[in-house]
Amino acid sequence: VTTGDDGTVRLWDIESGLELFALGKHAGKGTGVAFSPDGTRIASTGSDGTLRIWSLGPNREILPPPRPADR
Repeated sequence: VTTGDDGTVRLWDIESGLELFALGKHAGKGTGVAFSPDGTRIASTGSDGTLRIWSLGPNREILPPPRPADR
C-alpha cells in the first residue's frame, strides 16, 4: 500500500507490481499508510490533517475525514 503527493491511497500486487485498486484520496499529500495487524484495514494520513481508515471489503472507507465544522 502506498500514498504520495496526489493523496491517493493505492493497493499494489507485490508479485506483478500492478496496482490492484485505489482506495480514495486525501485533500492534501498522503503522508503515511499502515495495515492493521489482521490485514483487513488500512490507515492513511494526509497533510490535510486527516486520518482515514479503509476496509479491504466492499464498504471501503470506514472512518472518513471530519466535516469542516467538526475541526
